[in-house]
Amino acid sequence: MGELASESSELRILCSLRRIAHSLEKYSKNLDSDHNITAPQLLCLLALRGRGGATPSQVADEVYLSRSTVAGVINRLEEKELLERQQDSSDRRRFLLTLTDQGREVAAELPLPLPENALDEGQRKSVLRSLKTLAECLSVTNGG
Repeated sequence: MGELASESSELRILCSLRRIAHSLEKYSKNLDSDHNITAPQLLCLLALRGRGGATPSQVADEVYLSRSTVAGVINRLEEKELLERQQDSSDRRRFLLTLTDQGREVAAELPLPLPENALDEGQRKSVLRSLKTLAECLSVTNGG
């Protein structure tokens, strides 16, 4: 009986994850069609918001995208004049990404999949803790 209850909980967790994935896919499609920006592009803009600059590797690590994906995202965001590359004054081999004024506006104005006031502070902390734990479990289980 304990196994069945455990499987049932695991199934409910997996179904909830599937619902979240489905909602995020729908959000991403709407974002692209309504605002001509993809979810990975918005993630990168949000990662750069409020920073003086970051390397492409730092952005990739923060938003859990591959470096090659972020390279393409950077090119498209630069074409849209939402970010710019600036050579790092301390290491001329590197460049830093910074948002343009237009990029800051887009990052501030675009709708997020979870409205800011959907959860109170305690709920946000609890959900974040649970999601981090789940992400770590999935990484261990799937070798990621």
